[in-house]
Amino acid sequence: MKLTTRGTLAAVLACMGTAVAAAPAVAGTSVPVVLPLESLETAVPVEAPELRTGVPVPVPGAPEGPRHVTGTLLPQGMLPAMPVSSEVPPTLLAVPVENPLGEDDLGVAKVRAQESDVKLVSPGV
Repeated sequence: MKLTTRGTLAAVLACMGTAVAAAPAVAGTSVPVVLPLESLETAVPVEAPELRTGVPVPVPGAPEGPRHVTGTLLPQGMLPAMPVSSEVPPTLLAVPVENPLGEDDLGVAKVRAQESDVKLVSPGV
């Protein structure tokens, strides 16, 4: 093997090792998202609510192949199954409440949705 080929192969293996090492750090996280609703204040004369949530990052698992079942001609699960799991992050909605009789604010009404796990098994390659 030439020296340049060895160097290229070493660089590719180093990049693959870095990607594999960084994959568990990303697993189970979500990308936070704050939805900008300030433009509602120009159309409706009320304060805009604040909506914060996140986008889940799907994590693929190990594929499950077909299994032989005694007494049948075809194996169970002809298509390999690819499990995907993720976590839906919590969602927070904060709406300012105004007093209809006066100019004082009554406070902020908050609605929070709990985080939940998502598990999906779909046909994979």
